[in-house]
Amino acid sequence: MPITIYTLAGTGGKDATTGYSAEVARRLVAADPATWEWFPVDYKPGFVPRRDIPYMSTNPGVGSATRAVALVTEHVLSNPNYFVLSGCSQGAWISEMLYEELRNPAGTLHSKYPYLLNVVDFGSPRRPNGHTLTFADNLIDPAGQGACGNARYRTTFGSVPGIMADPPSYGEIQWFCNQNDPASACAAGPDSDVADGLAAILRWFMGGADISSDISLITHLLRIPVGVPRNGTADLIGVIKQWWPFVGGAIGSPDAKDRNPHAQYDDPYPYTSIAGNTKSGVALATEYLLSRGARYATGPVTPISKHAHPRPN
Repeated sequence: MPITIYTLAGTGGKDATTGYSAEVARRLVAADPATWEWFPVDYKPGFVPRRDIPYMSTNPGVGSATRAVALVTEHVLSNPNYFVLSGCSQGAWISEMLYEELRNPAGTLHSKYPYLLNVVDFGSPRRPNGHTLTFADNLIDPAGQGACGNARYRTTFGSVPGIMADPPSYGEIQWFCNQNDPASACAAGPDSDVADGLAAILRWFMGGADISSDISLITHLLRIPVGVPRNGTADLIGVIKQWWPFVGGAIGSPDAKDRNPHAQYDDPYPYTSIAGNTKSGVALATEYLLSRGARYATGPVTPISKHAHPRPN
């Protein structure tokens, strides 16, 4: 039986067959077509506040995140194979929403959790502090965490109702995070004013807030420059400038990619969070999944023992 890899592009990825995850899938199929099959999720990612960008693990019912979850859910429920989820940036966020539904005993996809081999994400804004790869040696632990949460405005694993109480710690998600990737390795400390400012902005854009909390967030944003040292304000502006136009960095000019680690997971850029590494994140992910696939490529598909983790109330 083949292994299916579902790939989810980042914001601005108009073609489901392009992007870091898509390139991993393409290489897997080319290297071992008897084992791997590819389902590029054509969810047409968008960046409309409160609609396309998911904040909670459920969505109001409109927008590209909802569309992506529906497409993958329908296919996974009818798929007898082992499978892998892989996304980059916004697509990584969505793959982690799907992972929550798999891991949660009450989730729509929980019956398929024993057939999940791995989640491989690039530049996830939800990367929990201190979590990265588990399969590699010589790791350089990326500073900070995903840009979409901190101690005040929490959107990473284990921080809001509807998101799991604890991040996975046994290798089910591989978080690829380049050093200084503004989306996935926010340079600001998790409790700093700079991180508060960035997280407040992102929480507003990614929904889940009512009018009163909107006012609170805006008030906090207006207050931050007053209390942040001059270099801190510059840091906040720098992170916003780097993260906000990441679409341009990911699909724009070579110069834009050279300035943005969020756009450097494929060749010719070496993945920077492994000391002495010369391979790209895409190459490392492909090698890892080929190794994982080889363990499950023979014989009938059988359930893999997994832990169940309900969401908090």
